[in-house]
Amino acid sequence: MVDGKMFAQVLEAIEAGERHRAKDLLTRLLQSDKRDPKPWLWMSSVVDSRKEQIYCLETVLRLEPENVAAKRALVMLGEMEPGEDPVPVPPVRREWEETLNGVTLEEEEERPPLARGKILKYAGAGIVLLGLILAVIFIPWGKGLRTPKLTITPITWTPSPTSPPITPPPKRPPPLPHRKKSPSAST
Repeated sequence: MVDGKMFAQVLEAIEAGERHRAKDLLTRLLQSDKRDPKPWLWMSSVVDSRKEQIYCLETVLRLEPENVAAKRALVMLGEMEPGEDPVPVPPVRREWEETLNGVTLEEEEERPPLARGKILKYAGAGIVLLGLILAVIFIPWGKGLRTPKLTITPITWTPSPTSPPITPPPKRPPPLPHRKKSPSAST
């Protein structure tokens, strides 16, 4: 028999979307009692692969051959042919609250719908406002900021960042010492 406290934890984990935790708890339950179909059925909802789902559901049918939920699941997985008289799952009926933001459904039905003229007024005002915004943006209003102007900027010549290499001036040989001429040599 299934431990009620641990099985309640399994259901809480499944509702919270903690599949790994639910799988761990169901594995512990199955280790204590492999002959109980209930943990096998819930294990089929948290296992990762289709083969594991089929194995769990077939185990449920081996332990409890008339288990309707396991049969339906195997039919939905395509592993079992539907019986001659398949019984559809009954729809879940929920009772919704009758009020929304403090207004009951009856009061909502009693209110007149929005007048067609009121909707047209708002739509017309929106179109006019959009037109004005577009006019301000795209229509030039004289000589203002929006008027394109032709500006010609002169080209300035700046020296190039790399100047030609400067070569030092050629070196002159030192002057030769002057010899003084003797007066006897000139005669």
